[in-house]
Amino acid sequence: TGFLTLLAENPKTLHVLITLFAESQFLTELFLNRPELIDTLIRVDLTHVIKNRDEILHEIRSAVSQCDDTESKLNALRRYKNEEFIRIGLHDLGGAIDLVETLSQLSDLADASVEAVLDMTLTELNKNHGAIPDGRFTIIGGGKMGGRELDYNSDLDLIFVYDAGEEAQSDGGLHEPLPAHDFYVRLGQKLLSYLSAPTEEGILYKIDMQLRPSGKSGPLVSSLAAFREYHKSSSQLWERQALIKTRAVAGDKTLGAEVEKITAAFAYDKGLASGDVGEIHHMRMRMERELAAENDTRFNLKKGRGGLVDIEFITQMLQLTYGYRFPKLRQRSTLAALQGLNEQKVLKLNEYRLLSEGYLFLRKLDHRLRLERDQSIDAFEADPGRLEGIALALGYGSASSARRRKVKSGEKLLEDYRSKRERIRACYEQYFVSSQIGEIN
Repeated sequence: TGFLTLLAENPKTLHVLITLFAESQFLTELFLNRPELIDTLIRVDLTHVIKNRDEILHEIRSAVSQCDDTESKLNALRRYKNEEFIRIGLHDLGGAIDLVETLSQLSDLADASVEAVLDMTLTELNKNHGAIPDGRFTIIGGGKMGGRELDYNSDLDLIFVYDAGEEAQSDGGLHEPLPAHDFYVRLGQKLLSYLSAPTEEGILYKIDMQLRPSGKSGPLVSSLAAFREYHKSSSQLWERQALIKTRAVAGDKTLGAEVEKITAAFAYDKGLASGDVGEIHHMRMRMERELAAENDTRFNLKKGRGGLVDIEFITQMLQLTYGYRFPKLRQRSTLAALQGLNEQKVLKLNEYRLLSEGYLFLRKLDHRLRLERDQSIDAFEADPGRLEGIALALGYGSASSARRRKVKSGEKLLEDYRSKRERIRACYEQYFVSSQIGEIN
């Protein structure tokens, strides 16, 4: 009765609720698990449309400070993240923020969450083993996190780097002192556990550590000296490509800036050598062949033919080729990098428009699939009926050409996707198959 009365008195809230239930299984599940968030829906016009990282971090720290033990703090972190997903999602579904703003908000939320977890872990380790005198620790984000392009349920690509004297050890606490490397390994292990371990409120984030030096076989944390040496002598082309997007997301800011200088120097100190473009193309084709799992009725928006990886690989290959000459190309965001490539005349205007518009189209489609299906998903089925709701959410159902031509919205979406993927692939082949990289006029 109370809920019904609230909805009767707040018709705008009723509309928001119907939109939520109709368009997002993901946000619906979050809401049904915490129906007290009806207050958030009622106050949706009063809530912040945009919050910056510092505001989010302040709110997280306030929520955690009210808890006495580790488990309750971890649950508070997860509750806060879910509430923020609903806040961001409501403004997202309501059209108050566009896709790029939504991804930026979700990235700020992830940055602040990682910083708050680092606070917890450092406090615990310092209490148990003492602090490392003059020790510094930073967390580097890569992939979508590094590019500030995180979506709902995106994994976080992380790298852990510390800096301390060779003989440094913690100064003692409740237990025995630890050598610096052992101290920071325990810190990294605890960080991973606190970020990804399930509690009654779920997990905070899924974590991917494959970008660290030597990947899965490498140490969980690296000293600054070892990180620098690895990228001077041992790392591979795919790592150079991946490091384009890395940035410091939490921890010691000075150390984070030093690591960013190392990664930028490694990525951009020279162009591509003979054969490097072919190596990047070979890796791209392997991804499509082994991971995309496409057929006549199933497409992969990320790894498949004409997918997001086509656009990202064109962009990153051109950044690696020309970035040492043109600082404007040294961008972590794909859209910002494409704009720089256009401004420097590396990409022709028609290519820039094709790739930037194609990127936004694919990200919007992936974004809506995530909202609808409650999971991180790259693939969708070529079933117009199944796509009808997604198409309507993307604006295909208004007084559009789809209806004027008596074509169902799902069919029109599928038609547009097939057309765009072929045009994107044609552009990809022009750079990787049909022609050699030449000098810019």
